[in-house]
Amino acid sequence: MARIMMADDDELVAEIAIEALNAAGHAVGLLPDGKDMMSVIRARKPDLVILDCNMPEKSGILVLREMRNSVEFFDTPVLMLTGRGFVA
Repeated sequence: MARIMMADDDELVAEIAIEALNAAGHAVGLLPDGKDMMSVIRARKPDLVILDCNMPEKSGILVLREMRNSVEFFDTPVLMLTGRGFVA
């Protein structure tokens, strides 16, 4: 079982991801944005962090940058989610 911390402001995406991860036997915590992510993961280091790229308050990209600049979390696995579209 892995400890996973997720930050996503899209309730539907979060619900689907959490349901799948829980069914696989993992424990998942959810935050509505990245604002408090660093304090939460400092309290108990997760095995994986899942971040939405675009969130209010603090984006997943900013959280990832802070994690990679941290001695404690530079090597923590991170999965980035996004609903961004691409038009060629």
